[in-house]
Amino acid sequence: MKDYRTVLAGLFSAVVLAAPLFAHHSVANVFDTSKSVSMKGTITKVDWRNPHASIYLDVKHASGKITNWWIEMATLANLSKAGLDQNMIDLNQTYSIEVFLSKDGSAKAVGINLIFPDSKSYDISDNYPMRPPAK
Repeated sequence: MKDYRTVLAGLFSAVVLAAPLFAHHSVANVFDTSKSVSMKGTITKVDWRNPHASIYLDVKHASGKITNWWIEMATLANLSKAGLDQNMIDLNQTYSIEVFLSKDGSAKAVGINLIFPDSKSYDISDNYPMRPPAK
C-alpha cells in the first residue's frame, strides 16, 4: 500500500512540474517572425493579466473598413521593466505599433514596440531572440 502511494505521489509531482512547459506557446510557431509590420490604430481595450497582457487595436484600412486586432504583449513583469503600466494607456487614443502577424491570417499579432502619440516607444516584446533591432 505504501508503494502505491509513493508511485501516485511521484506521478502527481511529475504532472504538476511538467504542466507549465506545455502551457506556453512558441511565438515562432504561431506568428511570422521573419518580418515585422507597423500599424496604427485606436486602442479599444487593455487586458492586463498573466501570463501576457494584450491590447485590442482598431485599425482603419484605406477602404474605410475597421479591423479589431488582438495583440499579445509581454509578461507583466517585462512590461514593468520596460517602464509601461496599464494606466499609461489611454483608450481611444491613436497609437503606432510594430508587430509580428499571425501565420493563420487572422487579426492576431504579437507586439514588439508600442509607440505613444507623443512618440515615446515601449518594448512590449519578451525580447525574443528573433526580434529585429529597434528603429
